[in-house]
Amino acid sequence: MNGDKPVIRAHLAAHVEAYGGLHPVYVHTVEHPEGLVLVDTGLPDPPPLPQELRSRVAVVVNTHLHFDHCGGNRCFPGVPVHVQARELAAAAAEPDEHTRPEWVHAPGVVYVEHDGEAELLPGIRLVPTPGHTAGHQSVLVEGVGLVGGDVAYSFRSLGDADTEGKRRVLALGVETWLAHVERPHVPRRID
Repeated sequence: MNGDKPVIRAHLAAHVEAYGGLHPVYVHTVEHPEGLVLVDTGLPDPPPLPQELRSRVAVVVNTHLHFDHCGGNRCFPGVPVHVQARELAAAAAEPDEHTRPEWVHAPGVVYVEHDGEAELLPGIRLVPTPGHTAGHQSVLVEGVGLVGGDVAYSFRSLGDADTEGKRRVLALGVETWLAHVERPHVPRRID
């Protein structure tokens, strides 16, 4: 906490090979008076956070259910994992090359499904940001910023404003963290 304000931190969880290169995967924690919120869980090995932080996680949010965002869910048995209902339904009905059903439905994973915006904790809201997937969501931390997952892979791509989710994030105009970029930035539309 920064006084009484939540703090967002990026944690390098893994690297994945994609699009001809090796790309970092960051998970994010939000320090909140009601407990540590983990946004995305990376891959199952290595675990997404050191043990001292893993033991403090009270809530998990999956921005979406691609393997590099939900693979570590199994490291948090019994901890509520918040996801959009349409994302969970799509992962069960239509898994694609980015979805590993055995990781989505790992033993001990307890999903809490949402249909649209929802207040997760005081000052922390789930915000639908469809585009990368139909059920993609971001986490808005009041007065601090937004954890955007894969709403875009880069801030340049975010500035393209070519999806509903990207346009929503741009309209918010707040400091934003992305899953494959180390540092936050206030995104701007590229015309």
